[in-house]
Amino acid sequence: MKVVLEQLAPHLLTVACYDREVNCRRAASAAFQENVGRQGTYPHGIDIVNTTDYFALASRSNSYLSVAVSVARYKEYVYPFAEELLCNKITHWEKSLRELAAQALALLVQYDMDYFSGHALKKLIPCTLSSDLCTRHGATLAAGEIALKLHQLGFIFTTDMQRGLSGIVPAIEKARLYRGKGGEIMRSAVSRFIACISMAAISLNEKTKRSLVETLNENLKHPNSQIQCAAVDALKHFIPTYLVSAGEKIANDVISKYVTLLDDPNVAARRGGALALGILPYEFLLLKWMPVMSKLCSSCTIEDKADDPDAEARVNSVRGLILVCETLTSNVDQSSDIGESVYAYIKVEVMPALFRALDDYAVDNRGDVGSWVREAAMDALERCTFILCKRDAVAVRAAPAAEDESEPSDMDANAISTTCQLFDSAIAQGLVAGIAKQAVEKIDKIREIAVRTLQRILYNQEQFVPSIPYRKLLEEIIPNNSDLEWA
Repeated sequence: MKVVLEQLAPHLLTVACYDREVNCRRAASAAFQENVGRQGTYPHGIDIVNTTDYFALASRSNSYLSVAVSVARYKEYVYPFAEELLCNKITHWEKSLRELAAQALALLVQYDMDYFSGHALKKLIPCTLSSDLCTRHGATLAAGEIALKLHQLGFIFTTDMQRGLSGIVPAIEKARLYRGKGGEIMRSAVSRFIACISMAAISLNEKTKRSLVETLNENLKHPNSQIQCAAVDALKHFIPTYLVSAGEKIANDVISKYVTLLDDPNVAARRGGALALGILPYEFLLLKWMPVMSKLCSSCTIEDKADDPDAEARVNSVRGLILVCETLTSNVDQSSDIGESVYAYIKVEVMPALFRALDDYAVDNRGDVGSWVREAAMDALERCTFILCKRDAVAVRAAPAAEDESEPSDMDANAISTTCQLFDSAIAQGLVAGIAKQAVEKIDKIREIAVRTLQRILYNQEQFVPSIPYRKLLEEIIPNNSDLEWA
């Protein structure tokens, strides 16, 4: 029976780890456990039984990404698992399962890099042009995830392998696989693939770089928010890897293109442009940080003459604005002229723009869409507050007169407020008033977010926020309690 059991074990464990249905996974695990108990000759049987228990297999993602990886450390099972994913799961009819299978396949790379860099990629690359949507979608995702994992494990790609990977997206575009049924699915997969090869630093020629940028820019203007987010994530990795070293002209062209999108009559383009500006690297923003922030500030609020005011575009502008602020302030030399200008601009222009966004009560056929903007504005105001207070705390510690003083968190609030130059009492009053107003609005979610925001501002352990009006009263109303129920 030993020979038969050795052939049966991989099949039972494949079902136990990778079947779509939880009942099938548990049944296969129970059958494996029964055989281990009766025969006792399964390879590593006891250890695997403890790993593939009833509760561990309840979640599909846990089965794929944790249980299967633990079982695959035994060489008897890694290749059957890989073949199951390559042949059946990345071509599955369910989109979410194909995405999960691609991630699971990447987690097996650690056990045999040569197998995945050779056999697996050679099998996947031609499948990216398959006439079957499920096959080409799964193959595109899997190829990207495997390439990324190989890079993370220190694998050195040959020239031929890099050429094969870099040619996948141009080949998909040449075959016009974005059109017709499944085009949106392929756009998301291609964006993820570009993100993976960017993180893996796959060598690309100039023509391919231009082609991939055009692809991501097209996806950026797509009305589907998932495709937009996938494109933004890809740009976040693509630009630092391939464009930062290309020179100022390229950087200025990229910035100008995304700033122009904020005035595009297409609302989807405005949404994408705001998100794209938010993920630009410091090297790009340093060249044109003021026009970028100015445009995002003006895009945060409804314009009186706007032909098609769009709530999602304003939300994305708020999110993009705070990301730009954080990127700049976390990298710029605070004592330099540019650093001082950035912080001053945040105080004078960004904070007022966010306060205006906090008064967005736009309504359309979906209801109070302005609440989305107010929610984003509260988050941005909190983060901007900590940016300014952190800068003021640094200035206090650096001042000769404050050499013998204690840390700002231990100082009296009034003493700090007189020292602070950026976060003053006027901003503090506007901040508390604006967020407190949201804490008594009619929407439960907004009230809850507002109170949680005030709670973090009042009790933040890392950065003391000075000049808060009626602090004692606010602390009585909003205690430092994680179980606080306000909504």
